[in-house]
Amino acid sequence: MGASGDVANDTAGWTQSLETMTERHPDASFLMSGGDQVNSAGSAQEYTGFLAPRQMQELRFSVTDGNHDVASSLYDQHFATPNLSTEHPRDYWYAFNDMLVVTLDSNYSSAADIAGHAEFLREVVGEHGDAYSWVVVTFHHSLYSQAFHSRDADVIRLREGLSPVLSELGVDAVFSGHDHIYTRSHLMEGTTPVVPAATPGVGDVLVPDDDQVLYITGNSASGSKYYAFDGQKPWTGLWEQERTPSYSEVDVTPEAFTVTTYETATARVMDEVTLQRAPQGPELVALTAQPRCLAGSAYVAVRATNGEDVPVDVTLTTPFGSRSVAAVAPGTSAYQSFPVRSTSVEAGSVTVTGTLDGASRDYEVPVSALTCG
Repeated sequence: MGASGDVANDTAGWTQSLETMTERHPDASFLMSGGDQVNSAGSAQEYTGFLAPRQMQELRFSVTDGNHDVASSLYDQHFATPNLSTEHPRDYWYAFNDMLVVTLDSNYSSAADIAGHAEFLREVVGEHGDAYSWVVVTFHHSLYSQAFHSRDADVIRLREGLSPVLSELGVDAVFSGHDHIYTRSHLMEGTTPVVPAATPGVGDVLVPDDDQVLYITGNSASGSKYYAFDGQKPWTGLWEQERTPSYSEVDVTPEAFTVTTYETATARVMDEVTLQRAPQGPELVALTAQPRCLAGSAYVAVRATNGEDVPVDVTLTTPFGSRSVAAVAPGTSAYQSFPVRSTSVEAGSVTVTGTLDGASRDYEVPVSALTCG
């Protein structure tokens, strides 16, 4: 997937950028724009220029409503936006390549508008988020950039109103434009930056907590407009302004979400950052913890079967003792019957832990009450 910042229509620059991007990345399957597809909202000529490159007929693409797009019905006449919000007709969502993508119209930034955006986000992510490995949000006005728009009143309202919601919902990444300067934020918990001990750099691999969001601001895909550095911001991990067109390649797997940003003319890697899923540990199946009686004494028999296709270490932990079994073969079980040293077992649970390649996963297995004799 390719992602761009503002296009701000420059037909020659846009065409050259697309030619370069797709030549370098022939397996690109999707294009995403950060908004301002045109500079003049009512210009049919600029829309023609935006759609002229052959890639715009060959590849899927999605758009975001920028401040240069908003004042004309031409936007709606040119672009199909599925699953529209009933509150804001340019808020919409779609799914692609194991991503749920929610696009908001950040031109609407009053308190009531922000509440409407938040309601739409909660509705869509709540209903569909669990079906996809990654949740991505796009809107035009960057909440965390290094140029002067970061001080605008509408951006401040959006930042303060949307950031806590994006963290609450477990959004992974946010792509924006508007400020025409490449910026990668720190991971953000609401409006609070999570500043790492090491200085951020190209090639960072981040393992976010569920409420930590990465924000990426694109510069200019066509080379039509650039903004100056506005002083170091507390949220900024890495930024660059070389006043040359750039774009980002997004590579998605269930375990990793990698954004690599290139200087278009030279293919120089300006930045690369990966969101990595925390190790989840191996899958164990057929987990049982059965109370039993033997000669008037109570026992708890614990069993766990390896559901992976490679050996797994299994530990059975109960209030009555524990047992570790190394390298349990695929499809076979770790088993132990633990004496309770009593004539009864109270209802409770035991813990079964599977470990594979240093990643562990705990399972709580219920135990029912039983009295012997």
